[in-house]
Amino acid sequence: MKKTGAKQKAVIFTESVETQKMLQNLLSGRYRTLAYNGSADYSVIRQFKEDGEVLISTDNGAKGFNLEEAAFIIHYDLPYNTLKLEQRIDRCHRLGQENDVLSVAFIDKNNFADVRKLELVNKRMLVTDGVFGITDDVLGGFTDDVKAAFPVIAQRLRPRAQIEQAYRQTLSTHEEDNRRTVSAAEDILFTTFTKELSDKVKINPKYVNRRGQELNNDLWEIAKWFFNRYNEKNDDCHFMIDEATRTITATEYRELPVLFYYWTGSRNRPYRSQKMYGMAKDFKPKAGQITLSSIIGRGILHELECANEGVLTIPTVPEPCQIALYTVTLVSGSSRTEHAVLCGLADSGKALDDAACRSIFDLPVESSTEDERRSSHWLKGTSRPHPLDRLVPSDKMMAEQLERLSPAQTEEMERMKQQASADKAALSRELNALDSQVQQAQAELEAVIGDRLKRLATQKKINQLRQEYMKRQESQFFDAMRLDMGLEEKIKSFAEKEKLTAKVKREFLVTVEVL
Repeated sequence: MKKTGAKQKAVIFTESVETQKMLQNLLSGRYRTLAYNGSADYSVIRQFKEDGEVLISTDNGAKGFNLEEAAFIIHYDLPYNTLKLEQRIDRCHRLGQENDVLSVAFIDKNNFADVRKLELVNKRMLVTDGVFGITDDVLGGFTDDVKAAFPVIAQRLRPRAQIEQAYRQTLSTHEEDNRRTVSAAEDILFTTFTKELSDKVKINPKYVNRRGQELNNDLWEIAKWFFNRYNEKNDDCHFMIDEATRTITATEYRELPVLFYYWTGSRNRPYRSQKMYGMAKDFKPKAGQITLSSIIGRGILHELECANEGVLTIPTVPEPCQIALYTVTLVSGSSRTEHAVLCGLADSGKALDDAACRSIFDLPVESSTEDERRSSHWLKGTSRPHPLDRLVPSDKMMAEQLERLSPAQTEEMERMKQQASADKAALSRELNALDSQVQQAQAELEAVIGDRLKRLATQKKINQLRQEYMKRQESQFFDAMRLDMGLEEKIKSFAEKEKLTAKVKREFLVTVEVL
C-alpha cells in the first residue's frame, strides 16, 4: 500500500473493549497505537490523524468520524449487521480519500458463532441487494493464508494517479447523462410546486450560479484595482493583468513583495505575493486562486479604499438630504451577522429609513463628486460622530435578532436544566440502592433464629449501612445544592456570553442636492 502512495495508517474495529485492550497491548510495541471507545474526548482521533499509525476502535468510532487519512481497515470481529460493516468502511472510504481502501475481516471457520454471523450477513446482503441493489462487494475474497493473499491483493491496489485518471474518465463518460439528470430534477423541483410554495422559493440553482458569477465579476474588478494601485505606488514588482484569462502575474521583481498583513486568529502575519493569481475554478496553484474566502481575496477587500464623503446631484429628488451607509455587526456568543443599512435626513428634518434612501438612489443621477480623502475599509468607523448616527435602528435590529436566537438559547438552557435533574436523579438512585441494602439486611436479621453470633454480625452490618445511609443522605443534600448553584452559574455565564451587542460603523456619507 505504501507503494501506491497510501499513508502508513490502519483502523482496527472490534465490538469488545477487552479485545481492544488486548490488541493495544499487542501492537503498541511496534506501532504508534491509539484506542477509542466512544468517549467525548476526541483528541485520540485528532492524534491518529496527525501522527498515529494504528487506531483500535469499538463501533462507537464507526459513526460520524472522517478517517480518510487511513486506507486499511481490519474487522477483528464481524458484525452480523451489514450496515455496521459499511459504516466502518465508510469512515475511510469517503470524500477526500485518494487511495483504494483495503478492508480485511477475520473469521474463524471453526467457531460456530462466526459461521452463523457470516450466514446472517449473507442473508441480509441478499435482502439489501433485492431492495436497493449493491454496487460493491461487502464480503468476498476468502482465504486461509493471509500472507499469500496480500501480494495478490497488492496487484489490485491502484496508485493515486491511476485512481485520479479513472475518476476523471468516469466523470467524462457520464457528464452528459449527469447534466440531463440535474436539469430534469431542477425542472421537476421548480415547476411542479403549487403557486403558494413556489412563491416562497427565493433561491434556485440558476439564481445561485448567476449571483456567483456577478460576485466573481465584482471581485475581479476589485482585484484589478488593488494590483494597479500597487503598480502605481511601488517599483519593487510589477503585476501584469490579463483580462482575457483573468490572471495576474508578478514580473520584474527580485523578491516577491509583501502585499498586506492579515489576522491569523492570534497575530498579524505578513502575506507575501504569489507568482501568479487567477479567477478560474480549477486555477493552480490553489494558493493563487482569488475567491472571497481566500487570503488574497479577504486581504484585497480589507484594503479596499473609498472616499468618506461625496455629493450626488439628483434633479427629481423631493428635497435635498444627507444619506449615510452603515455596517451594523450583531454579535453574540454563538452568532455574528453583518447588515448594511442606509439612514438619511432631509433638510426639512424628516428622517429617511433604509427603504426611502434606496428609492432615492434608484432615481437618475445627473452628476457626482467625491472628496479627495480616501481610507481603507478597515480604517472606517474612526471618524467623528454625525447626526445621522443616532438614526441607525440598531435597537430594532437587535430585538429582531433576539427573536431569532431566543428559541435556540431557550433550548440550550433547558438542556442544562435537564442535565442537572438527571445528575440529581443519579444521586437519589445511589441513596435508594443503599436503603434497599438496609432493608435486605433487616430481613436477614429477622430470618436468623437462635444463632446469636450471626444475629450480632447482621446487626453490626445493619448499623454500618444505616450510618453510611445517613452520611450519603447528608452528602446528597449538599451535592444537590452544589448542582443547583452550578446550574445557576452555568445559566448566568451562558446568558452573559450570549448577550447580544451591536457595533455600528459608518462607511460613507452622501449629500444629495437638487438643481
